[in-house]
Amino acid sequence: MTSRVDEAELPDLDPRVLEGIELFNREEFFEAHEAIESAWLEEFGQIRPLYQGLIQAAVALHHVGQSNRHGAIKLYHTSRAYLLPFGDVCKGIRVGALVRDLDHLFTPVLAGGSLPHGPMPRIGVETRRAIGAPGHPG
Repeated sequence: MTSRVDEAELPDLDPRVLEGIELFNREEFFEAHEAIESAWLEEFGQIRPLYQGLIQAAVALHHVGQSNRHGAIKLYHTSRAYLLPFGDVCKGIRVGALVRDLDHLFTPVLAGGSLPHGPMPRIGVETRRAIGAPGHPG
């Protein structure tokens, strides 16, 4: 069983992560990885694995676009492992929905199907929570 991270103990999201999420949602996966990685390199607290999971999800989808089946599957598995402890919503990021969307995308691939060519998952964000707006936890 994966232990849950206590969101209250986490810092606010680095603005570069929000920039990376915007890039991810435009299917600019390599650029998303770069933006989030710049924050990850400077973060050594409990939120670091969340950043790592987002980076690896972006790289997994980049591999899908490059027809790199092995890389896509490997990074899907590792991203999922990093993301699961952060629950359904963490710091405004809809982590659970992202994991479910990745699962939906990769289930046929893991069963031997081809890499998908359709729309890719998006990362949902509750913007006010993600930026730590007054009156909202985060």
